[in-house]
Order: sequence, then C-alpha cells, then structure tokens
Amino acid sequence: RPPIQIQSERFCMVDIDVDLYEPARAAVDFFHPRLHTGTMVVCEDHQSEASPGAKRAMDEAAAALGTHVVHLTTSQGLIMKPQAG
Repeated sequence: RPPIQIQSERFCMVDIDVDLYEPARAAVDFFHPRLHTGTMVVCEDHQSEASPGAKRAMDEAAAALGTHVVHLTTSQGLIMKPQAG
C-alpha cells in the first residue's frame, strides 16, 4: 500500500519500470485515477519479450479503462488519460 502522503496527490506523468504483472498492474490501478486529464502512464518494458507481465498488466488496465496502449518505438507503451468533456 502506498504511503498515505501520496494517496491524495495528483500526477502529471507516471513512469512504471517493473517487469512483473502484479506490481505493474497495481501501479497503473493506483496512479491512473490520480492523473490530471491529458497526461499519461508510461510503461518502460511494455514491448520487451523479457517482461511479458508488464505488457499484460498495461493491456488489461487499458482494456478496463476503455482505451488502448500507445506503442512507442523505444519499446515503451503509454496510456493517456483523456481530456474531460
């Protein structure tokens, strides 16, 4: 569980650099609702064959949010928080 002092914070960008499913999914689930609109969660290892858990976590989280992962040429993936309205 994250420290109490960050639970009420809002974020402009989150960079997740974990290779395993559970911590990657927990990070997306925690941070995405706390993002400002128009900002993003980046997963460093989304397209890495060595980190299938990170990819699965991001893909599942994106589907649950009704969006998709944007693939970057750097093997990263990102989920944008849409603008309100």
